[in-house]
Amino acid sequence: MSDSNVSQLVMDAQAITTIIDNLNSLYSSAFGHLVDYTVGLLALLGIIVPVVFYWFQNKQLKLDEEMLAKKISLEIDEAKKTIIEDIQSKLAIELEGFEKKVSEMKSELKEDVNIVMHLLHAKAHHLQANSMVSIGNWGGAFEDSLKAIVGYCKAGDEANLQIVLKAMLIDIVLPNFNKGFIDKIYKLDDRVKEAIDCIEILNKNGRYKVDIIEFIQLLEAAKVR
Repeated sequence: MSDSNVSQLVMDAQAITTIIDNLNSLYSSAFGHLVDYTVGLLALLGIIVPVVFYWFQNKQLKLDEEMLAKKISLEIDEAKKTIIEDIQSKLAIELEGFEKKVSEMKSELKEDVNIVMHLLHAKAHHLQANSMVSIGNWGGAFEDSLKAIVGYCKAGDEANLQIVLKAMLIDIVLPNFNKGFIDKIYKLDDRVKEAIDCIEILNKNGRYKVDIIEFIQLLEAAKVR
């Protein structure tokens, strides 16, 4: 082999060696950069991942809080509704009871007023019957006595009823009564019937039976006297 060929081979070997060295340097540099990038990326991920995790955790916590708040709100609304319904139910019962008591009181008051009115009416005619007796007006005494009897019966005042029926009508008025007075009295039979019907309502155990019979007998005798 000539010297020129050997020199060319040497030059080629040197060129290849230079290229290989350059490639090694390039790969070493790239690998170093890759390592740096990898470390940097891992470091970045080490920061980002906790932040992202914290964000998701906060978001989940916020969602959980919202759901809990909604649940509590619903439960409070249900509790309010139950309480209101319970109060309304109890109030309705109380109002019903109150209205019933008021109605009963009104009825009692009305009944009391009616009793007082009947009693006043009866006493007025009782006094007037006494006045008629004192002047010998037997017709007037008879009419007022009947009205007093009706009033005392409706008021339940049996003590005064017995006084007017027995002590006044039977013992004093009817013995002095006659056809002349009877003919002047308007609707005598209707008034007598009303008085006897009222007495019959109180005639329990027949306690007014004798007085009623005597009253009718004396009145029938007066009609023909």
